[in-house]
Amino acid sequence: MEQPFEAELGGTMAAEIQAFSQATETSQAAQEVSDIFAGMGQGEALTPAASETSAPTAAVEKQAPAEAVAAATETVPAPGSTSGLTVPTVAATPLPPTPDAPSSASQLTETLHAANAPPSLSTTSGVSSNQTPQAMTTVQLAEGLFLLDGHRRFSPGHSPGTSTLAASELWAGGEDYVWEVNDVDAGEGTNPGWDTIKITGTLTITATAASKFSLKVTSLTLANASGNTHDFNAAQTYSWRILSTTGGITGFNRDVINVITTNFTNPIGGGVFVVDLDSGGKDLVLRYLPVLPSTQVGQPIWVNQGPGQVLGGGSVGITGQPVSGAIQAVAVHPFNADIVFIGTVGGGVWRTTNATAASPTWTALGDSLPSLSIGALTIGIYDRLGVPVTPLTPAADLVVYVGTGSMSNSFYRGPKFGVAGVFKSTNGGTTWAATGTGAGSANLNSYRISSIVPSVADANTLLVGTLDAGSHGGGLYQTTDGGATWTLLSGAAGANQLPRGSVTDLVRDPFDTTKFYVALAGDYDTNGDWVFNSADGVAPANGLYRTTDGGSTW
Repeated sequence: MEQPFEAELGGTMAAEIQAFSQATETSQAAQEVSDIFAGMGQGEALTPAASETSAPTAAVEKQAPAEAVAAATETVPAPGSTSGLTVPTVAATPLPPTPDAPSSASQLTETLHAANAPPSLSTTSGVSSNQTPQAMTTVQLAEGLFLLDGHRRFSPGHSPGTSTLAASELWAGGEDYVWEVNDVDAGEGTNPGWDTIKITGTLTITATAASKFSLKVTSLTLANASGNTHDFNAAQTYSWRILSTTGGITGFNRDVINVITTNFTNPIGGGVFVVDLDSGGKDLVLRYLPVLPSTQVGQPIWVNQGPGQVLGGGSVGITGQPVSGAIQAVAVHPFNADIVFIGTVGGGVWRTTNATAASPTWTALGDSLPSLSIGALTIGIYDRLGVPVTPLTPAADLVVYVGTGSMSNSFYRGPKFGVAGVFKSTNGGTTWAATGTGAGSANLNSYRISSIVPSVADANTLLVGTLDAGSHGGGLYQTTDGGATWTLLSGAAGANQLPRGSVTDLVRDPFDTTKFYVALAGDYDTNGDWVFNSADGVAPANGLYRTTDGGSTW
């Protein structure tokens, strides 16, 4: 609230007026002062008397200070109040002021500006509006929720973490979510890992295409400094859950969320980030999609629904009747229950690093594999450096083997239908390399892989079970050089050898590193027609077989 001008007379203002009364002034200064008050709307413009303007060079008799104040003032009402505003009136023209000091008129003008101008817009008390602007005002409203110069910002913090909000929320136009990631595979809401928001209640999105909500994708180094995030590969696809609710999300539309990647410094080429609503309608997922080899125009937008739940399926006794796609193989980190890999029929390999969460997030791996029909999957006992896996071994250091050949169609005719052999990853599934490329290796590319079991004895020994035995040569294979070469163990000459036949299952004794069990379905196809039945004329060698010396005898 403005104070009456009289309140200022006891201090600096009184001294200014006294100095003014003792000095000579110009009619131009009088007009300037008058214009100030006319512009403020606080009274009539002050105009010098005709006698003053007609003799601009006339000298003025000096008055006593008190008389000068009384003669040089008149009262103009302040807006919205009955208090008088004491305004000096200006007498005749003075001699020119010295160049070394401001004139009394200019000093008075500054004083009147300071006393009667509107309050400063600065956020810092006492700083005038023509000074350097201050930092933006930030007020924390809740964990990970801030009021930043009038608009709300969601930000779990400078380092990935979880923001837990205990009540329903809304996203409005002009607000934003600063989402940070320093490791694309480490975990949701963890450091290292990526940000997430957990809302107990609902999320209502009121933003529009004209007034969007902004999602600011931000990369950090493992030291949480600005820079490239760890383990990001622009050629891979990624999915991160960035928000979850207990009550659901309404108002979602990609067109009302502006995904800003200015602060994501990893090169992405033509890759894009998109936001999706999960199939259950309760979570938001941020996806990264690399450059696709081709683009089809005019196609509908498809939202990935797997391996997440699809509601309304055939399951009985479960709320919502959730179902999922056909999952053929599961491999779990031996010491970390959050890290799980799955192999799907026609859907490739997927990985989660938060499997124990209420709604785990999954990342598709191996889309570059020649076949996405996965028949077997396993995690090595040793990491990529040959060190035994421990509870601290990250997902990115795991050695993973995957075998192809499990189709959703029961009609199967040979290797051209989804079989491509065994592949190996030494970085937790990010990239894959074919096995059996060494000189003299048996070729597994024609067989459906049913099981893969690593040896505990060393990092390079594995057993692989295949179907399609008989004239095609399927059965049990072994490598002792990490997959460079494969050797067929089935049908070897001599006593106590494993018969030829399709291997349907293979397991290792958890307490004996040399003991393995193999289930055989028998050798049905002897004429090479890829039809497996008793018409082939060979009695199947069905049965369960055991070795206690690592596969030398059975």
